[in-house]
Amino acid sequence: MVKYVRSIRGKRLLSVNGFTFYAKVVSGPKTRWSCSTHHYKGCHAVVHTIDDEVVKLINDHNHCLEMKYVTSRRGKQLLSVNDYTFCAHSLSGHKTRWICSTHNTKGCHAVAHTVGDEVVKLKNNHNH
Repeated sequence: MVKYVRSIRGKRLLSVNGFTFYAKVVSGPKTRWSCSTHHYKGCHAVVHTIDDEVVKLINDHNHCLEMKYVTSRRGKQLLSVNDYTFCAHSLSGHKTRWICSTHNTKGCHAVAHTVGDEVVKLKNNHNH
């Protein structure tokens, strides 16, 4: 899924399947976006847009989404993916469905599925 989001500092970013991109080159209606987290480490993932429509995607990341487990202030285990946190919603054997921990009650539909400690499905489409 492709959408536009704001960085912590308010800059406009392009989000594609959980990876974020910053506007590297803007020329009229055309924009070339580069990986916002690892471009300086040689990540070659780029997106080209014309009038905010994706016309080319080279999803050639040299890194994974940044995923880790963190503990909430109340002591619960949360899943953190690219600085968004998810809380466990349902468990079935080794499978866990995680939902956005901060804005789920406000209509955020972001969800992650893990089997053991591996993310097997991620809809990182946060609305905040």
